[in-house]
Parts: sequence; structure tokens; C-alpha cells
Amino acid sequence: MTNHTPTEPSQSVLDKLRGYQYDTARGIVYSSGEPIGCVSKSDGYCHLTIWLGKGKRKSIKRCHTIWYAHYGSWPKQQLDHWNRNKSDDSIDNLREVTDAEQQGNKNRIEDLPTGVTRSGNKFVAKIWSGVTNKYLGSFGTIQEASNVYKQKRAELDGWLR
Repeated sequence: MTNHTPTEPSQSVLDKLRGYQYDTARGIVYSSGEPIGCVSKSDGYCHLTIWLGKGKRKSIKRCHTIWYAHYGSWPKQQLDHWNRNKSDDSIDNLREVTDAEQQGNKNRIEDLPTGVTRSGNKFVAKIWSGVTNKYLGSFGTIQEASNVYKQKRAELDGWLR
């Protein structure tokens, strides 16, 4: 599996980032009072272009800068968007995850919520335990399965923090 841990940028880039204004609750970065960043067609994430002078520039995912502004340190692991919307960089939508955890949040053929799969006419809730998927139950509706997954995820996140 590929390692997607973000590399902390150089000190000169961090210095430039400190000059921006951040609304971490909404996931927006401002320069001179105007929102900056654009969604990349290649990966779907919002990127900021940091101009370093002499024609040099650095592209950085906005979610990493939001994390940095909120917590004061660069993410140690890759960032996952809870709601699977790569352009929603609000701090409440971001969490650090391992590659294995991120794989559990990939889009599936049928657009079901994270942690829910279809089995015949039922919906199965499963959660990644760090070693394997743990079966949480089979349910008649997507919402029931999703609620069980979210409850278990909240329990595990509370335990891990």
C-alpha cells in the first residue's frame, strides 16, 4: 500500500502560510480578505499555490493548511474527509488516518455511506478495527446501518483520543 503521509513543507512555505487568515470552522483560507485556493481537476482536492519568489511556487492541499492553522502542527498522517467531500475542508470534517483506515472510506460502486455495504436486500454495517473489518450487523435500511456505524465510530474515536 502506498504511503500518503503529507510531507511538512519547508520553513519558507510555513512562513508564507502564517501570513494568511484562516476560518478553520468553514475550511477557508484568505489572503488580503479574499478566499484563495482552487479545486484540482486531477484529484478533486482544493489546493493553494504558495509563491516563493523568483518564479518558484509550491502547491499544497488546503486541508493540510487548515489542519496546521487549527492544531499548530503539520498532519502526521494523511487526512480523511469524514463526509467524503474532498473540497469540504472544515476542521470538523478532517481526521488523521492510516492508509488502511483510508481504504475503508473509499467510494464504492453504489454510493452508500461509509461503513455500509449491501448484502442482498439488507445493508451491512462494518468498521475497520485496525486489523480487520468488524461486523456490526445487518439492517433493513441504509439509515439503520449508517447510524450503527457512526455510533461505533464515535465510540472508537473517543477511546483513541
